[in-house]
Amino acid sequence: MPRFKDLSLGNSIILTNIARSYSNSELISEKVFPTVEVEKENAKIPQWDKSSFRVFNTRRAVNSGGNYIPPGSVSTIPVDLHEEELRSLIDTRENNAAEFDLQAQRTREARDGVLLSAEVRCANLIQDPGQYPDAHKNALHSADDKFLSDRSDPRGVIADGKRNVRYKIGKIPNTLVLSYSVYSRLKEHPQLRNTFNLGDINLNRSITRQIMMEEFEVERILIGNAVCVDPRTDLFIDVWNDNIALIYQPELPNKNTPAFGYTFRLKGYPKVKKYWRDGSRKVMVVEYTDLLSHHIIGPEAGYLISNTMD
Repeated sequence: MPRFKDLSLGNSIILTNIARSYSNSELISEKVFPTVEVEKENAKIPQWDKSSFRVFNTRRAVNSGGNYIPPGSVSTIPVDLHEEELRSLIDTRENNAAEFDLQAQRTREARDGVLLSAEVRCANLIQDPGQYPDAHKNALHSADDKFLSDRSDPRGVIADGKRNVRYKIGKIPNTLVLSYSVYSRLKEHPQLRNTFNLGDINLNRSITRQIMMEEFEVERILIGNAVCVDPRTDLFIDVWNDNIALIYQPELPNKNTPAFGYTFRLKGYPKVKKYWRDGSRKVMVVEYTDLLSHHIIGPEAGYLISNTMD
């Protein structure tokens, strides 16, 4: 039986209101690494320095010359962009049989595949202890330190990380990146529940993301919900492991302001192309292409807490 029979929305397999299609949860890679557009595939990015934190003599005596900021050198980080692409094929017979926009669906499939690949790369990058200075990572080893233990101290562990980052870059981390498993455990942790179960707060009240932001004094909490299929078992596994990342990201990129990292993307991307595979005009190719690279440009603006659960 031709496979395009499954594309009918009449009384056959796929019905409009009960169509089954897996979709991933909210992806956070471009929130962890905000996008900066660049003009070339090979770029040099100015690196933040401490000049904006230096204390100068600003007082000028009468009849004296002015006060000048000493000239400084600007260091740069080389950035090479990479092409990320997926294609999907549509036979004209499939397209004619479909009672929905098959081209749009195949485009979304290609796009989602590229975005999931980017999520995995970003998760691997930010969760790699080798990306951080020694004083900016903490692997929990003791059973009592791990957050599964009611005796653990997530508030203290996170506070230590915030202090370390502040002493290095002069800024307090404003973003907390949690995996879904860590977020779920913190919602039930007695340390947080005891804090917010005082006074007139209902004992059954859930620890929300907003409450957690207040507890840890950060502007944002990003939760890595993404899953992918393990090719060895064909089962879903978490993209984000049992880790916490504390990072500082400014509202807008600025060479005078520290930042943990960015997604550098060539201007005009991503792009979608549709074309015939050959001269027969029987098979259409839907192509989704992005040209980008994820970079940690300020490792001292981050702090990794690993092994929080297992």
